[in-house]
Amino acid sequence: MTPDDNKATLGKMIDCLTKRSSDFALRLATSSKTVSSIETVSAMLRLMWPNPDRHGTGAMRSPTEEEAGNVVQLALLMAGWARSGALTRLSPRDEES
Repeated sequence: MTPDDNKATLGKMIDCLTKRSSDFALRLATSSKTVSSIETVSAMLRLMWPNPDRHGTGAMRSPTEEEAGNVVQLALLMAGWARSGALTRLSPRDEES
């Protein structure tokens, strides 16, 4: 999502998808009239990044083993979508069509 950023983070990817959702495409369509497929992907990524206290802004809470396992499953899904081409960044020519 951010190929020129050698220090890309999940937060940066979420921000990029949120701010530039029209630059991306997901092979799977949505039946929602209010939320795009890319907004859904962004929301799914946010599920992997829910711990706002990780920078010392509050009481620390470690995820449960079950939560950690679910995050791994979701990360595998997202990586699979990216590797298979289901989630792609559009080229400038693709955006014009």
